[in-house]
Amino acid sequence: MARHYSYNPEKIKELRMSVMECCLAVLKEDPIVDTWKEYKKDLILKMSAHVLPRLNAGREDDEKLIPSPIYGGKSTKENG
Repeated sequence: MARHYSYNPEKIKELRMSVMECCLAVLKEDPIVDTWKEYKKDLILKMSAHVLPRLNAGREDDEKLIPSPIYGGKSTKENG
C-alpha cells in the first residue's frame, strides 16, 4: 500500500506540467534553454517521452486505436 506522501497527484501534475513547459521552450527555441545546465537538459530529454498520455495502438501503425477487449472478447454476451 502506497503512502499518501509517496504518490501525490498534485505533485505529479505539477511535475508533468513543468516538463511540458520545458519541452515547449525547446520547441519554440527559447533562448532560456541555452542557460540550462547539462543535467537539466538530460533530465528533460529523458522525461519528455513519458509526460504525454499514450494511445495503445495495434502492432501496426495503421490499425485502429481501439483497445483490445478484455479476456480476448470472451467477456461479451455474443461469445457466451
